[in-house]
Amino acid sequence: MSDPTLYIHVGPSKTATTFLQRDVLGRIASAECLPVPEIEVEGRRLRFGDLFSLSPEFWRGLETDPFADRVRHSGRDVVISDERICGGLVAPQPWIPGSVPGRGLPPSPRLHTHSRVDPYSVSSHFRELRRAADAWGYERVRVLLTPRRQDTKLASSYAQLSNRVRGAGQQNFETWVRHLLHDAIGHNKGGGVNLDYSLWWRELRTAVGTENVFFLPFELLREDRATFLRQWLGVLGVPEADSIVDALSGSEGTEKNVRSRSADTWTLRTPIKKGRFLLRWPDFSRESEIRLTEALRAEILAAYEEGNRSLDERCSHLNLGEYGYY
Repeated sequence: MSDPTLYIHVGPSKTATTFLQRDVLGRIASAECLPVPEIEVEGRRLRFGDLFSLSPEFWRGLETDPFADRVRHSGRDVVISDERICGGLVAPQPWIPGSVPGRGLPPSPRLHTHSRVDPYSVSSHFRELRRAADAWGYERVRVLLTPRRQDTKLASSYAQLSNRVRGAGQQNFETWVRHLLHDAIGHNKGGGVNLDYSLWWRELRTAVGTENVFFLPFELLREDRATFLRQWLGVLGVPEADSIVDALSGSEGTEKNVRSRSADTWTLRTPIKKGRFLLRWPDFSRESEIRLTEALRAEILAAYEEGNRSLDERCSHLNLGEYGYY
């Protein structure tokens, strides 16, 4: 029997991760599936994805598999899923004081905590994780990522974050988008670079091997769930794939976190109440929805067009052109 494979699904957010974790991984019996697992670090429980905000050197200190108590002696492949691995987008401003959650990382010189999460830092983590996994007895590490067209990803992300933004609305949305696209700090530090899927493809393949990275677009899941799942489960080598696909055919689930009212309109969330802030300062400037105008859509896609075309040329199965990525 060959050594098991460690599969890591990295999301990112707003790509039906909850559906894949709950409804798909929850039905797999042939592998050990660990959606959003936690491990103990210096006496604290941390999400697996939060470890990627530490120094990549963190993995060198893990001499034993942190999940060994759950997978010991099974000989089966292990599938971890956590969208925090890919990092996120900087919160739009002005945000409601105290409303933007931080990551639960313990202050420790040994952990060399840092805040940057981008394709370069994540690939450095995967290089170290690959070495550690080899010592733990895994044959290889494989990474699965679900790209989503950047314009709808940004609109959906803003709608999700809108309950934490004072004065959330169309102008605030467009200002935030342009900060991520065109401002050097916004692009490199605020998360704009994390929407460059060609960069993820290049860096991840360098880290874990050219045959160990698999991308499948979110748009395929929306268009043809069965085809998406057969390909996704095929990468995981799941023998019960057909029964899982049949069980999920026609079921609901992928729309759970989507606030889209139409192809170009997203509903904003009700603002959260932190202390007495909102009672003292009513948010009269707040709007109820945002629109992805044709001009803004074109501006977003133009910013990522070169990378999207390049990725499509390298991965013909993605069909990014057909889904409007460029």
